[in-house]
Amino acid sequence: MIREQLDKWCEWGVLALVLALLVYAPLSVGALRTTDLVVLQWLAAGILALWTLRLWISPEPRLLWPPVCWAVLAFVIYAAARYPSAQIEYVARLELLRVLVYAVVFLAVVNHTARPESVQLIVIALALVAIFTAGYAVWQFFAKSNTVWEFTRMDIYTGRGSGTFMSPNHLAGFLEMVLPLALAFALAGRIGPGLRIFLGYAVIVAAAGVAVTVSRGGWTAAGVSLALLLGWLVALRRRTLAVILGALMLVVVVGALVAGSQITQSRRDNKLKADIASDARFEYWATATAMWKDHPWLGAGPGHYGFVMRRYRPETMQTRPAHPHNDYLELLADFGAAGGAIVAVALVLAGFGVWRAAKFVQRGREDEAPRNSNRFALWIGASTGLAALLVHSFLDHNLHVPANALVAVTLAALLAGLWRHVSERNTVSPGVFVKLLFTLAAIAGGAYLAQQAARLGREQTLLKLASETRPRSAERLELLKRVHAAEPMNAATTYYLGEFHWDLSGQRRADKQEMQTELLHALPWFEKTQKLDPNEPFGFIRYGMCLDRLNQSPAMALPYFQQGERLDPNGHFVQSHLGWHYLQTGDLAAAKRHLERAWRLKPYDNHFAWSQLQTVNTKLKESKITN
Repeated sequence: MIREQLDKWCEWGVLALVLALLVYAPLSVGALRTTDLVVLQWLAAGILALWTLRLWISPEPRLLWPPVCWAVLAFVIYAAARYPSAQIEYVARLELLRVLVYAVVFLAVVNHTARPESVQLIVIALALVAIFTAGYAVWQFFAKSNTVWEFTRMDIYTGRGSGTFMSPNHLAGFLEMVLPLALAFALAGRIGPGLRIFLGYAVIVAAAGVAVTVSRGGWTAAGVSLALLLGWLVALRRRTLAVILGALMLVVVVGALVAGSQITQSRRDNKLKADIASDARFEYWATATAMWKDHPWLGAGPGHYGFVMRRYRPETMQTRPAHPHNDYLELLADFGAAGGAIVAVALVLAGFGVWRAAKFVQRGREDEAPRNSNRFALWIGASTGLAALLVHSFLDHNLHVPANALVAVTLAALLAGLWRHVSERNTVSPGVFVKLLFTLAAIAGGAYLAQQAARLGREQTLLKLASETRPRSAERLELLKRVHAAEPMNAATTYYLGEFHWDLSGQRRADKQEMQTELLHALPWFEKTQKLDPNEPFGFIRYGMCLDRLNQSPAMALPYFQQGERLDPNGHFVQSHLGWHYLQTGDLAAAKRHLERAWRLKPYDNHFAWSQLQTVNTKLKESKITN
């Protein structure tokens, strides 16, 4: 009796932690920050601990392992094997941690949602979050607000709703998954009238939220998912009223899309927005494709796109996107064909599971219209929600937004959980050996997640403290050194430390000895940056600039500037500083050439290149007069 009660508490404890993940991630601006990843890691570690405890205390432990779980396990193993050889250890480790969190959530949801109440709680939680964040987006849209909590969004998002996400496209990605799920339960679920009304309200608010994102990809994906949902309802002879209500909802979404076309036109009329909107995606895709071609089998490295893409960008692309706005291309660029093949197998196995579960989720005789069923509502709602995300992934990077990835993983796991109704062969009663194997894996995974959460948490806490101090104070320097001690593999910290001493050297030019001392302090930090992130051009550029300011020979500094140019051959910032180098060495012709190119690459908001170019032109005029 006691074991049964403890087993039940552990089961509900796992579900509570899953719900905490699903609620926290969307409300914390999509969980994009490293501080949010720390929270997700602690919750995932807690899930593993409770699951392991339940496995040993349950009177009749059961383990559901449908075919797609093998693909999930294979990708985790591949990501773990790929991580040690990545060029940027810190970035690859963060990506591995995200993969581990997603895998833990997937396997936990598969095995802890056998009760109908568990599924309903997940649906209700997602609907509540959708209502809140979509309502927030509607307010942002009409109030022309450009803030999310205490954060300020990019100017290009003014007049578009993003809710608790920083990007409207990411909100659309979240809502397009929850919308068909809530609609399916409202129309075809076996639920009470109160819950049906609540979910119907959630559908209306979520549809409004999708509309005010002014996300063409989101509109398209939501339209596709609703069309699939209604098509299946008609094909499976669901009640006419349900189909009519769903059709009306589809008309509302399509009407919002048409009404939004005027807003879309205003976006095209804004030059800044046009530079960063859909046309830029083609350039992003080209860089990701070129990166994959150079690293076809294993990819450039987990999470490396935003750090390596500068080698491949054309002259017309002066932005540095963290993602190529295409989940499929980013998967190939980061993990290569090997990783892409594993994900493709996972999608095939998931689709096979959806197809196999079709005849097991409906209630009623074959000669009559099927009655309402929560299994059927889950099957059709989760399937069409994931279909929407797969469509949207061609245009955006929602699967690289932890909040949306967690929802997608949860929906996929709920669908995989339907295998318990398909075949008994996928459910096993683990013996002692399997329990020990699972326990060892869970302890290792949970300990790693917890250890990394503590390590990253300390780093982020110290970084926040450093950001609150005066820019060039001794207190900030000490805190940055403590940040580096807590997390020595983060190239950004070593670069900040080098920049600290570089800035001080500029302030102390009046005292040559003090200036040289600061430069000598800066050099080791920039050297560490080069080792930790060999794709960062400014680790090399700043090192060369320090040598120039120390009055070393031009031949010593030039290789560092040239390496920076190889890493970012078409970047205006690198060209500007190449011009600065040649100006220091007295080669005015070379300085003028690089500075003029920097200005051509970005003829706006490029003060450094412009001011240096004016200095070069003045010196050239003076030399002509002298001659």
